[in-house]
Amino acid sequence: KEATSREAMAGMSAAVFGLAGVWAVVVLCVRGRIRAAIAINEVAAHFVFETPFVVLVPLVQTLVALAWVALWSYCTASLLSQVARDHSPAGAFTWAEAFGAPGVPGVCGESRPNGFAWRYLGDERSADDPCTGRFGNTSGVEPRCWKCAPPRYTVDARIAASIFAFLWTSELLVAIGIVVVAGACGFWYFRSDIRRPQWRGGREALATATFNAFRYHLGTLATGSLVIASAQAVRVCLAYAEQQARLQKNKVVAVTMRALQCCMWCFETCLKFVSKHAYIQTALVGTPFFDSARAAFQLAIRNPVRFLLLGAFGNVVRLVGTAFVIVATVLTGFFLLQALAPEVSPVAPMVMFASLAFLVARAFLNVFGLAVDAMLQCFVMSEAMRLPA
Repeated sequence: KEATSREAMAGMSAAVFGLAGVWAVVVLCVRGRIRAAIAINEVAAHFVFETPFVVLVPLVQTLVALAWVALWSYCTASLLSQVARDHSPAGAFTWAEAFGAPGVPGVCGESRPNGFAWRYLGDERSADDPCTGRFGNTSGVEPRCWKCAPPRYTVDARIAASIFAFLWTSELLVAIGIVVVAGACGFWYFRSDIRRPQWRGGREALATATFNAFRYHLGTLATGSLVIASAQAVRVCLAYAEQQARLQKNKVVAVTMRALQCCMWCFETCLKFVSKHAYIQTALVGTPFFDSARAAFQLAIRNPVRFLLLGAFGNVVRLVGTAFVIVATVLTGFFLLQALAPEVSPVAPMVMFASLAFLVARAFLNVFGLAVDAMLQCFVMSEAMRLPA
C-alpha cells in the first residue's frame, strides 16, 4: 500500500509539474500582452486619480435608482389595486355553485387571480328572505346565500407593461453611467497631454461626457437598453411559467422552463458584455448602437488574448481592492468602537460596517473596471491611427 501511495503521489506531482510547465510556456508566449494589460490597468488608475469626480457617477446612479424604484413601486401598487368591477361574477349563488366540486372550480374561482366567496346573511327587514333563517319551511329550497368578492389585486397587461418599463429604465440608467465614464476616459486619454494644466480635477472631462451622453447618445442607449430588457422580460415570463407549472405539479414543464431560463441567462450575459463595449464605442466614436455592437464584437474577436488578460487582471484587482476596503473598514470601526463604547458587542456593528464597505467598494471598483475596458479600446484605436499610446 505504501508503494502504491508513493506511485500515486509521484504521478500527481508529475502532472502538477507538467501543468506548471505548460503555464510557464503560456506566460512566456504572452508576456508582451501581460505587460500591455498591466500598463492599461496603470493608465486606468491614473485616470481615476486625475479625474476624482468620476467616482461620483455610481453615487448619482444609486440616488436616481432609489428614487425610480420608489416611484415605480407606488405606481405599480396603484395599478395592482385597481380591480375591474366585472372581474368577479355578480349575483347570488348556492354553496355548490360558489365553491365548485373537487377538480371543478366554482364561479368565484374561475378568474385569475382568484377572489373569494362570502356568505350573504340576508335582509333582516324582510320576512321571507331564506338567507336570514326566518323563512319558515325551506324544504326543497337551496338558498342562494353566497356571493363572490373581488381579489385584493389584479394582474393584467398594465402590470406587464410596468415590469417591462422598470427593466428598460433600469438598464438605461446603467447604460448612461457606462457612456459617461467611457466618454470621460476618452476625453482624458486623447486630450490630457494637451490640456492637463486646465484639468480642474476632471470636471471638464466629466461634464463634457455627461453632456454628450444626454445630447447625442440617449437614443442609442435606449436602443441597447431595450434589447437587454427584452431578454430579461423573456426570463421573467419563463420564471412565471415555471411557477405555474410547479403549482400544477407538472415537473416536466417546470424543469423545461428552468433549463430555458439558464439558456436565457447565458444569452443575456453575452448581450451585456457586447452592449457594454458597444456603449464604450458609442462614447468614443459616436456610432449608433448596432454599428457599435458590431465593432465591439469584431474588436473582441481580433483581440481575444487582450480581453481575456484584462478580464483576469480586472477580477484580481477588484477582489483585492474589495477585500482591502472591507478589512480596513472593519478594523477601523472595531478599534473606534472599543475606544468609544467598549461594553457594546462588536458583532452587529462589524457586520454593518462590512456590508457597507462591500457595497461602496464594489461601486467604486466597478468604475475602475469600466475605465480599464475603455482604456483598452482607446489603446486599440490609437494603435489603428498610429498615435503614441
